[in-house]
Amino acid sequence: MARILVVDDDELVLATLTMTLEAQGHSVTAVSSAREANERIAPDRFDLVITDILMPDMDGLELIRAIRARDGNLRIIAVSGGGYHGTQDFLHFASVFGADAALPKPFNADALAQAISRAMAEKPPLNPEVGIS
Repeated sequence: MARILVVDDDELVLATLTMTLEAQGHSVTAVSSAREANERIAPDRFDLVITDILMPDMDGLELIRAIRARDGNLRIIAVSGGGYHGTQDFLHFASVFGADAALPKPFNADALAQAISRAMAEKPPLNPEVGIS
C-alpha cells in the first residue's frame, strides 16, 4: 500500500482520514498545516499527498505548486468543501496546479480509495528537469 501524507487543518477530518486510510492498509503521516507538510516532504518519503485546499497559513494550492516545483513524481489528491466560494473552482485550480485527482467534501471511503487508485495510476512519472512526461 501507499505511504501517504494527509494535510488538513480540521482535526476531526484529519483523524477520520487517518483512520480510514490506515484501515485500507496505508501508512499515514498526518499534519494540520500546509507549511508543516511542505517541510516534511522529501524525496522517496511519501508516495501520495492528500491535501485540503482552504487552510489558514498556506493553502493547498500553494502546497501543490511547491510540491510540483520540486517533484513531478509525487502523487497529489486535493480535497475541498469549498467554503463560501464553491468546491468546483478550488478543485479545478488544484488540477491545473498539478493535483492528480480531486474530491469534493464530503466523500466516503470508497470514493477515497478510487481517487487513490486513479492518482497512483493516472500518468507516468514526470521528469522534473524538463517538466514533461
